[in-house]
Amino acid sequence: MNDARSRPRSDDDAPITHGPGPEAALDEPEPPSRWIRFVDDGWPFFASVVFGAMIVVLYALGSLTVVVNHKYDDTVYHCTNAREDGADSSELPALVHLDKGWVPPKAECLWEDGQTIDLVPAFVSQGLAISLVGLTAAIATIVVHHRRQARHADQADVVDGEPDEPHER
Repeated sequence: MNDARSRPRSDDDAPITHGPGPEAALDEPEPPSRWIRFVDDGWPFFASVVFGAMIVVLYALGSLTVVVNHKYDDTVYHCTNAREDGADSSELPALVHLDKGWVPPKAECLWEDGQTIDLVPAFVSQGLAISLVGLTAAIATIVVHHRRQARHADQADVVDGEPDEPHER
């Protein structure tokens, strides 16, 4: 009985496969993920530069507003213009004082009736907050990526469970 089951199997009887087998896939490096390519392309660095520049510009704008309103006469003029909104300034309550601050930049006019008006545009403090969050996220991404690269480089130096000899310089 010369049956295919009774004779020993040879390479000629192996199933036909197209392309490399599964063992070839183990030897090839895995392509980097989208996240790794995103970080390697330098986008977090670019984002940190943009957010940093936005912080500088917004802080300069807010600080300029505080510096411009340093004289009391100018303060009364600017506060009155900001509040009257077309009304007669003689009907306004008296200005108590101007509350200035540098972090975040503010120049608040305080009136006798309790109303406050900030002469620094509202987008300055909001933009500073958003830019700080963006800058923090970009820097955190860069730090995590570099730590991950360093860890993988350290693991690549280990051969057969023992670290390589230190390189002499």
